[in-house]
Amino acid sequence: MIVQSESDLSQWQRDWSNYHVLQAMAQFGLFDLLADSEPRSADRLAAELNADARALDICGRILTRAGLLTYQDGLFSLTDTARDLAVPLSELKWVWRRRKNYADLYETIRTGRPAMVTSGGVIQENEADARQFLTMLHRQSADGVAEAVKVLQRVGAEQPVSDQWRILDLGGGHGRYAATFAAQLPNAEATLFDRVLATRIARELSGTGFMTRNDDFMKDDLGGPYDTVFTAFVVSGIAIEDVQALFARLRKVIVPGGALVIEDMFVDPVQNLQPGFAIDFQLTLLLENEGGRFRTVPEISGLLKDTGFETTYHVPIEGQDFSFIVAR
Repeated sequence: MIVQSESDLSQWQRDWSNYHVLQAMAQFGLFDLLADSEPRSADRLAAELNADARALDICGRILTRAGLLTYQDGLFSLTDTARDLAVPLSELKWVWRRRKNYADLYETIRTGRPAMVTSGGVIQENEADARQFLTMLHRQSADGVAEAVKVLQRVGAEQPVSDQWRILDLGGGHGRYAATFAAQLPNAEATLFDRVLATRIARELSGTGFMTRNDDFMKDDLGGPYDTVFTAFVVSGIAIEDVQALFARLRKVIVPGGALVIEDMFVDPVQNLQPGFAIDFQLTLLLENEGGRFRTVPEISGLLKDTGFETTYHVPIEGQDFSFIVAR
Protein backbone atom coordinates (compact mmCIF):
# COMPACT_ATOMS: atom_id res chain seq x y z
CA MET A 1 0.00 0.00 0.00
CA ILE A 2 1.23 3.50 -0.85
CA VAL A 3 0.46 6.02 1.89
CA GLN A 4 -0.19 9.50 0.54
CA SER A 5 -2.62 10.95 3.07
CA GLU A 6 -4.08 10.61 6.55
CA SER A 7 -7.01 8.81 4.93
CA ASP A 8 -4.58 6.20 3.61
CA LEU A 9 -3.18 5.71 7.11
CA SER A 10 -6.69 5.19 8.45
CA GLN A 11 -7.46 2.69 5.70
CA TRP A 12 -4.27 0.77 6.45
CA GLN A 13 -5.28 0.57 10.11
CA ARG A 14 -8.78 -0.64 9.20
CA ASP A 15 -7.39 -3.27 6.84
CA TRP A 16 -5.03 -4.52 9.56
CA SER A 17 -7.88 -4.66 12.09
CA ASN A 18 -10.27 -6.39 9.71
CA TYR A 19 -7.68 -9.01 8.80
CA HIS A 20 -7.61 -9.98 12.48
CA VAL A 21 -11.37 -10.44 12.29
CA LEU A 22 -10.86 -12.80 9.37
CA GLN A 23 -8.21 -14.77 11.25
CA ALA A 24 -10.33 -15.04 14.40
CA MET A 25 -13.44 -16.17 12.51
CA ALA A 26 -11.44 -18.81 10.68
CA GLN A 27 -10.04 -19.98 14.01
CA PHE A 28 -13.57 -20.21 15.45
CA GLY A 29 -14.58 -22.40 12.51
CA LEU A 30 -17.13 -19.99 11.05
CA PHE A 31 -16.33 -20.86 7.44
CA ASP A 32 -16.33 -24.58 8.18
CA LEU A 33 -19.73 -24.31 9.87
CA LEU A 34 -21.36 -22.31 7.08
CA ALA A 35 -19.99 -24.66 4.42
CA ASP A 36 -23.19 -26.72 4.77
CA SER A 37 -25.03 -23.93 2.86
CA GLU A 38 -27.49 -23.33 5.70
CA PRO A 39 -27.83 -19.60 6.57
CA ARG A 40 -27.63 -18.78 10.28
CA SER A 41 -28.43 -15.87 12.55
CA ALA A 42 -25.83 -14.40 14.88
CA ASP A 43 -27.63 -16.02 17.82
CA ARG A 44 -27.49 -19.45 16.23
CA LEU A 45 -23.86 -19.00 15.22
CA ALA A 46 -23.05 -18.01 18.78
CA ALA A 47 -24.69 -21.15 20.14
CA GLU A 48 -22.94 -23.47 17.68
CA LEU A 49 -19.52 -21.80 17.93
CA ASN A 50 -19.67 -21.20 21.69
CA ALA A 51 -19.17 -17.47 21.18
CA ASP A 52 -20.88 -14.15 21.86
CA ALA A 53 -23.79 -13.22 19.56
CA ARG A 54 -23.05 -9.48 19.56
CA ALA A 55 -19.41 -10.10 18.69
CA LEU A 56 -20.33 -12.48 15.89
CA ASP A 57 -22.87 -10.04 14.50
CA ILE A 58 -20.28 -7.23 14.41
CA CYS A 59 -17.56 -9.40 12.90
CA GLY A 60 -19.99 -11.05 10.50
CA ARG A 61 -20.90 -7.67 9.04
CA ILE A 62 -17.21 -6.86 8.54
CA LEU A 63 -16.80 -10.11 6.61
CA THR A 64 -19.94 -9.29 4.64
CA ARG A 65 -18.44 -5.97 3.56
CA ALA A 66 -15.30 -7.89 2.59
CA GLY A 67 -17.30 -10.10 0.25
CA LEU A 68 -16.88 -13.36 2.15
CA LEU A 69 -20.36 -13.52 3.72
CA THR A 70 -23.82 -12.46 2.67
CA TYR A 71 -26.34 -11.03 5.11
CA GLN A 72 -30.01 -11.28 4.26
CA ASP A 73 -33.12 -11.32 6.46
CA GLY A 74 -30.92 -11.46 9.54
CA LEU A 75 -29.00 -14.54 8.35
CA PHE A 76 -25.35 -14.99 7.40
CA SER A 77 -24.13 -17.38 4.71
CA LEU A 78 -20.98 -17.91 2.62
CA THR A 79 -20.44 -16.19 -0.70
CA ASP A 80 -19.21 -18.10 -3.75
CA THR A 81 -15.85 -16.41 -3.23
CA ALA A 82 -15.56 -17.83 0.29
CA ARG A 83 -16.43 -21.29 -1.02
CA ASP A 84 -13.75 -21.01 -3.70
CA LEU A 85 -11.26 -19.94 -1.04
CA ALA A 86 -12.19 -22.70 1.43
CA VAL A 87 -8.69 -24.18 1.63
CA PRO A 88 -6.69 -20.94 2.10
CA LEU A 89 -9.32 -19.69 4.57
CA SER A 90 -8.87 -22.88 6.56
CA GLU A 91 -5.11 -22.35 6.52
CA LEU A 92 -5.61 -19.09 8.41
CA LYS A 93 -5.96 -21.25 11.52
CA TRP A 94 -2.22 -21.81 11.24
CA VAL A 95 -1.58 -18.09 10.74
CA TRP A 96 -3.62 -17.35 13.88
CA ARG A 97 -1.05 -19.14 16.01
CA ARG A 98 1.60 -16.63 14.83
CA ARG A 99 -0.44 -13.54 15.76
CA LYS A 100 1.49 -12.88 18.98
CA ASN A 101 4.67 -12.45 16.97
CA TYR A 102 3.43 -9.05 15.83
CA ALA A 103 2.71 -7.95 19.38
CA ASP A 104 6.40 -8.68 20.07
CA LEU A 105 7.63 -6.76 17.01
CA TYR A 106 8.81 -3.79 19.08
CA GLU A 107 11.10 -6.06 21.10
CA THR A 108 12.34 -7.80 17.95
CA ILE A 109 13.22 -4.45 16.38
CA ARG A 110 14.96 -3.35 19.58
CA THR A 111 17.05 -6.52 20.01
CA GLY A 112 17.12 -8.19 16.61
CA ARG A 113 16.00 -11.42 18.24
CA PRO A 114 13.07 -13.28 16.63
CA ALA A 115 9.73 -13.54 18.40
CA MET A 116 9.88 -17.30 17.88
CA VAL A 117 12.48 -19.74 16.56
CA THR A 118 11.60 -22.09 13.73
CA SER A 119 13.50 -24.34 11.35
CA GLY A 120 12.36 -23.14 7.94
CA GLY A 121 9.01 -22.22 9.47
CA VAL A 122 8.66 -25.56 11.26
CA ILE A 123 8.31 -25.59 15.04
CA GLN A 124 10.13 -28.79 15.90
CA GLU A 125 8.33 -29.18 19.23
CA ASN A 126 4.82 -28.95 17.74
CA GLU A 127 4.02 -31.74 15.29
CA ALA A 128 0.44 -30.60 14.65
CA ASP A 129 1.61 -27.10 13.73
CA ALA A 130 4.40 -28.51 11.55
CA ARG A 131 1.98 -30.79 9.72
CA GLN A 132 -0.42 -27.95 8.97
CA PHE A 133 2.43 -25.69 7.85
CA LEU A 134 4.01 -28.27 5.55
CA THR A 135 0.61 -29.22 4.14
CA MET A 136 0.06 -25.56 3.27
CA LEU A 137 3.50 -25.27 1.64
CA HIS A 138 2.90 -28.49 -0.28
CA ARG A 139 -0.25 -27.01 -1.82
CA GLN A 140 1.33 -23.64 -2.53
CA SER A 141 4.48 -25.08 -4.13
CA ALA A 142 2.87 -26.28 -7.37
CA ASP A 143 4.26 -23.48 -9.57
CA GLY A 144 7.70 -23.64 -7.99
CA VAL A 145 7.91 -27.40 -8.46
CA ALA A 146 6.81 -27.20 -12.10
CA GLU A 147 9.42 -24.55 -12.89
CA ALA A 148 12.11 -26.42 -10.97
CA VAL A 149 11.54 -29.51 -13.14
CA LYS A 150 12.12 -27.37 -16.26
CA VAL A 151 15.34 -25.94 -14.83
CA LEU A 152 16.62 -29.39 -13.85
CA GLN A 153 15.79 -30.69 -17.31
CA ARG A 154 18.01 -27.93 -18.69
CA VAL A 155 20.72 -28.81 -16.18
CA GLY A 156 20.47 -32.47 -17.14
CA ALA A 157 20.86 -31.62 -20.81
CA GLU A 158 24.00 -29.64 -19.99
CA GLN A 159 25.37 -32.50 -17.90
CA PRO A 160 24.21 -35.87 -19.23
CA VAL A 161 23.96 -38.57 -16.58
CA SER A 162 24.33 -42.16 -17.77
CA ASP A 163 22.79 -44.69 -15.40
CA GLN A 164 21.49 -42.73 -12.45
CA TRP A 165 20.82 -39.06 -11.78
CA ARG A 166 21.48 -38.57 -8.09
CA ILE A 167 19.58 -35.51 -6.84
CA LEU A 168 19.66 -34.09 -3.31
CA ASP A 169 16.66 -31.97 -2.28
CA LEU A 170 18.19 -30.05 0.61
CA GLY A 171 15.73 -28.71 3.21
CA GLY A 172 12.81 -29.74 1.03
CA GLY A 173 10.33 -30.06 3.90
CA HIS A 174 7.06 -31.29 2.41
CA GLY A 175 8.78 -33.53 -0.14
CA ARG A 176 6.90 -32.39 -3.23
CA TYR A 177 10.07 -31.38 -5.04
CA ALA A 178 11.85 -34.67 -4.33
CA ALA A 179 8.81 -36.75 -5.27
CA THR A 180 8.33 -34.87 -8.53
CA PHE A 181 12.00 -35.06 -9.48
CA ALA A 182 11.97 -38.83 -8.91
CA ALA A 183 8.80 -39.26 -10.95
CA GLN A 184 9.45 -36.91 -13.86
CA LEU A 185 13.21 -36.71 -14.47
CA PRO A 186 14.98 -39.52 -16.35
CA ASN A 187 16.91 -42.02 -14.21
CA ALA A 188 16.46 -39.77 -11.20
CA GLU A 189 17.13 -40.96 -7.66
CA ALA A 190 15.99 -38.19 -5.33
CA THR A 191 16.94 -37.84 -1.68
CA LEU A 192 15.16 -35.43 0.67
CA PHE A 193 17.38 -34.08 3.44
CA ASP A 194 15.62 -32.44 6.37
CA ARG A 195 14.84 -32.84 10.05
CA VAL A 196 13.18 -36.06 11.21
CA LEU A 197 9.80 -34.41 11.77
CA ALA A 198 9.77 -32.88 8.30
CA THR A 199 10.75 -36.06 6.45
CA ARG A 200 8.13 -38.07 8.33
CA ILE A 201 5.42 -35.61 7.32
CA ALA A 202 6.83 -35.51 3.77
CA ARG A 203 6.09 -39.22 3.47
CA GLU A 204 2.45 -38.53 4.36
CA LEU A 205 2.17 -35.67 1.86
CA SER A 206 4.34 -36.79 -1.05
CA GLY A 207 4.57 -40.58 -0.94
CA THR A 208 7.52 -42.95 -0.90
CA GLY A 209 9.10 -42.40 -4.32
CA PHE A 210 12.20 -40.77 -2.83
CA MET A 211 14.80 -41.49 -0.18
CA THR A 212 15.34 -39.47 2.98
CA ARG A 213 18.20 -38.41 5.23
CA ASN A 214 17.50 -36.84 8.61
CA ASP A 215 19.84 -34.38 10.27
CA ASP A 216 21.05 -30.79 10.41
CA PHE A 217 22.34 -29.85 6.95
CA MET A 218 24.64 -27.22 8.45
CA LYS A 219 26.75 -29.75 10.34
CA ASP A 220 25.80 -33.39 9.72
CA ASP A 221 26.76 -35.83 6.95
CA LEU A 222 24.99 -34.95 3.70
CA GLY A 223 25.62 -38.30 2.04
CA GLY A 224 26.36 -38.32 -1.65
CA PRO A 225 28.07 -37.76 -3.92
CA TYR A 226 25.31 -36.14 -5.97
CA ASP A 227 25.05 -35.08 -9.58
CA THR A 228 22.69 -32.24 -8.65
CA VAL A 229 21.89 -30.54 -5.37
CA PHE A 230 18.64 -28.59 -5.34
CA THR A 231 17.45 -26.26 -2.61
CA ALA A 232 14.34 -24.06 -2.47
CA PHE A 233 13.95 -21.04 -0.18
CA VAL A 234 16.75 -22.12 2.14
CA VAL A 235 19.39 -19.44 1.51
CA SER A 236 16.91 -16.67 2.35
CA GLY A 237 16.15 -18.29 5.70
CA ILE A 238 19.67 -18.37 7.17
CA ALA A 239 22.36 -15.82 8.01
CA ILE A 240 24.75 -14.80 5.24
CA GLU A 241 27.75 -16.44 6.94
CA ASP A 242 25.77 -19.69 7.12
CA VAL A 243 24.93 -19.39 3.42
CA GLN A 244 28.63 -19.28 2.62
CA ALA A 245 29.38 -22.21 4.94
CA LEU A 246 26.54 -24.21 3.38
CA PHE A 247 27.80 -23.58 -0.16
CA ALA A 248 31.24 -24.82 0.86
CA ARG A 249 29.70 -27.99 2.29
CA LEU A 250 27.60 -28.60 -0.82
CA ARG A 251 30.54 -28.10 -3.16
CA LYS A 252 32.19 -31.12 -1.51
CA VAL A 253 29.27 -33.51 -2.19
CA ILE A 254 28.65 -32.52 -5.83
CA VAL A 255 30.51 -34.55 -8.46
CA PRO A 256 32.87 -32.77 -10.87
CA GLY A 257 30.71 -31.15 -13.52
CA GLY A 258 27.65 -31.41 -11.30
CA ALA A 259 25.34 -28.54 -10.41
CA LEU A 260 23.83 -26.70 -7.48
CA VAL A 261 20.37 -25.29 -8.27
CA ILE A 262 18.98 -22.61 -5.94
CA GLU A 263 15.34 -21.55 -6.06
CA ASP A 264 14.49 -18.44 -4.07
CA MET A 265 13.32 -14.86 -4.31
CA PHE A 266 16.12 -12.44 -5.07
CA VAL A 267 15.75 -8.71 -4.50
CA ASP A 268 16.88 -6.02 -6.91
CA PRO A 269 20.60 -5.27 -6.44
CA VAL A 270 20.27 -1.47 -6.41
CA GLN A 271 17.78 -0.60 -3.65
CA ASN A 272 16.50 -4.01 -2.48
CA LEU A 273 12.88 -2.87 -2.91
CA GLN A 274 11.58 -5.41 -5.44
CA PRO A 275 9.82 -7.77 -5.73
CA GLY A 276 7.22 -6.37 -3.36
CA PHE A 277 6.19 -9.73 -1.93
CA ALA A 278 9.78 -10.46 -0.90
CA ILE A 279 10.12 -7.10 0.85
CA ASP A 280 6.91 -7.71 2.82
CA PHE A 281 7.74 -11.35 3.60
CA GLN A 282 11.04 -10.35 5.17
CA LEU A 283 9.00 -9.36 8.22
CA THR A 284 8.21 -13.05 8.70
CA LEU A 285 11.91 -13.85 8.41
CA LEU A 286 12.65 -11.18 11.01
CA LEU A 287 10.07 -12.54 13.43
CA GLU A 288 10.82 -16.26 13.03
CA ASN A 289 14.54 -16.74 12.55
CA GLU A 290 17.90 -15.15 13.18
CA GLY A 291 19.74 -13.76 10.17
CA GLY A 292 17.35 -14.61 7.33
CA ARG A 293 16.63 -12.16 4.52
CA PHE A 294 16.33 -12.12 0.74
CA ARG A 295 19.58 -11.51 -1.11
CA THR A 296 20.57 -10.32 -4.58
CA VAL A 297 21.69 -12.47 -7.49
CA PRO A 298 25.17 -10.85 -7.54
CA GLU A 299 25.54 -11.42 -3.79
CA ILE A 300 24.70 -15.13 -4.02
CA SER A 301 26.75 -15.59 -7.20
CA GLY A 302 29.75 -14.03 -5.47
CA LEU A 303 29.44 -16.41 -2.52
CA LEU A 304 29.18 -19.37 -4.86
CA LYS A 305 32.40 -18.41 -6.63
CA ASP A 306 34.11 -17.79 -3.29
CA THR A 307 33.28 -21.36 -2.24
CA GLY A 308 34.60 -23.12 -5.33
CA PHE A 309 31.85 -22.95 -7.94
CA GLU A 310 33.37 -21.78 -11.19
CA THR A 311 30.32 -20.62 -13.17
CA THR A 312 26.84 -19.36 -12.31
CA TYR A 313 23.84 -18.20 -14.28
CA HIS A 314 20.44 -16.81 -13.36
CA VAL A 315 17.12 -18.18 -14.63
CA PRO A 316 14.30 -15.65 -14.17
CA ILE A 317 10.73 -16.96 -14.39
CA GLU A 318 8.20 -14.77 -16.19
CA GLY A 319 5.23 -13.82 -14.04
CA GLN A 320 6.79 -15.14 -10.81
CA ASP A 321 8.65 -13.50 -7.94
CA PHE A 322 10.94 -16.52 -7.54
CA SER A 323 13.80 -17.47 -9.86
CA PHE A 324 16.79 -19.83 -9.99
CA ILE A 325 20.55 -19.66 -9.81
CA VAL A 326 22.53 -22.56 -11.29
CA ALA A 327 26.15 -23.04 -10.22
CA ARG A 328 28.83 -25.50 -11.33
